[in-house]
Amino acid sequence: MNHYTKALSFFTAALHLIAGGANLVAAEPDEARWVLSTDMATDVDDTAAIGMLIEAAKRGRGTIAACVSDAPTRHGAPALRAFLDAWGYETVPVGAYQGYAGNPAEHAYPARVAHQFGQASLTRSDFPDSVSVLRRAYAESPDHSVTFIAIGFLTTLDELLQSPADEISPMTGRQLFEQKTRMVVSVGANFTGNRDGSLRWNWKHAPEVTARVINTMSRPFYWLPANEIDQSGFPKDHPRRGAPPTVTGPEGFGWDSEENPIQLAFEVCRSEEPEALTNGLRRKAFDPAAVRFATDFDLELFDFYHRNIHLSIEDGSIQIDPERSGVFSILRIRLPSRNGTPGNYLDNILRHLPAPEQ
Repeated sequence: MNHYTKALSFFTAALHLIAGGANLVAAEPDEARWVLSTDMATDVDDTAAIGMLIEAAKRGRGTIAACVSDAPTRHGAPALRAFLDAWGYETVPVGAYQGYAGNPAEHAYPARVAHQFGQASLTRSDFPDSVSVLRRAYAESPDHSVTFIAIGFLTTLDELLQSPADEISPMTGRQLFEQKTRMVVSVGANFTGNRDGSLRWNWKHAPEVTARVINTMSRPFYWLPANEIDQSGFPKDHPRRGAPPTVTGPEGFGWDSEENPIQLAFEVCRSEEPEALTNGLRRKAFDPAAVRFATDFDLELFDFYHRNIHLSIEDGSIQIDPERSGVFSILRIRLPSRNGTPGNYLDNILRHLPAPEQ
């Protein structure tokens, strides 16, 4: 990246953050670090999300510092390893959550991807635990450079925050998090009104973990509500209002499932869930949208319901106080001015992902 391009990228990101009202200074691409925590197990949108992350890294937007599987499933971590290796990121560490909070269900595609593009015999027990991977990634990163992208459960972030000092770093996990984190971007729960929300999927399946993370959060935290992607991004009179602005996946991209693990994952899901072709496989844009915000602060696709407000979880319910200053911002999906629906917009970005390198 030349000096002019770097300066322009830095200036654009800074303007985006200022426009979004975030109390942040944009990191230059050479300094930006991304940690991805994913429940790559059931929905195939996680595969499109890692494709979006790799695409951003290939453009020089930042560095993938680590990837961790945050669900108690057998093949999430092996599939992550296979995806990264396919695009030449063999040195990016992969960790696996070794606990049992969250949903253990697993679709067929992670095992298929691991078998075809990785090592078929591996399961999560063959990978280092997520907390040690996260602690090392944080310890090796510059201050305020890490964006933690939580597109699955908050289990791995919770473990990091609770971790004690060790041989990796003399700092506790919370000290590392507060010193090194730039922001957190998370998909989860429903935003049901101006002052409340309800737990859903990513935040619901480990509610005590979610409450602990949210109620002690100290760094800027961007929440992308799950129902926002289900029904927003379209004007009230738009014919698709209420329909998911889905990511169609690599249809018409010219990708080969023998060479591209994302293509394989979508083909496996289509063959085993034919009803999803008419009801969402194609798959929701949850996770790719979160990655896009984390890497590019894309204000053509996003704006905000609330910025820098207080948020807490009490008795399983999300309490929102827009009048009280805090670290939380609630994202809203916009209808892009070009490229059709939000899902199509994201697909057009994913289309530019280079071919796998091996």
